[in-house]
Amino acid sequence: MGDKQPDLVIYEVNGGSNPGCDYYIFQIGDTFRFIDALKNTGGGDFRDLRGNGNLELMTCDVVTFQGWNCCEVDSPHPTVIYRYLNGKYRPDLEMMKKPAPPEKELQRMAKELKAKFIGIKIELPYDKWCAPTEMWQKMLDLIYSGNMKSAWKLCELSWPAKHPGKMIFLKEFTAQLMTSPYYNDINQAGFQGIAVHKG
Repeated sequence: MGDKQPDLVIYEVNGGSNPGCDYYIFQIGDTFRFIDALKNTGGGDFRDLRGNGNLELMTCDVVTFQGWNCCEVDSPHPTVIYRYLNGKYRPDLEMMKKPAPPEKELQRMAKELKAKFIGIKIELPYDKWCAPTEMWQKMLDLIYSGNMKSAWKLCELSWPAKHPGKMIFLKEFTAQLMTSPYYNDINQAGFQGIAVHKG
């Protein structure tokens, strides 16, 4: 944690078709103390991403969109990075932030996604809009990397003009996104404008 004290990490796998992982972090140096608990993560690795002796946890959100209008195996799991700061592990928005994709790249992604709408069938009885899972996978990757505006634009560009249900999809997608334990972090204006970490 940067205090030159050894630490102990205990992890517990919750089980299930896509098991979550809980981490319990303790200091075991001159004094023994509980530091933090990270619940329902996607597992991951502790890495010194900044090269400063502190370990960040690279994991993912396996809770919010697990099984949401898709089969379990296709569920999107956007990347989340935790940083130890002020005695706690917090989402590391600086390390999660990526540059916004240029217009040409958005257009390219949208073209590929639009093609996936062709011939798509409703797989679940509550699916009112029938869209490819890959679309909101890419939207979530953009949102969790500080590019929410690009995510909404990607949806707008990808959705075929004659395909029904876009407004229903956006309403339901947004409602589900708001259940994310990281929503307050990824929705804050500062995250959208934060400078990309250069190392």
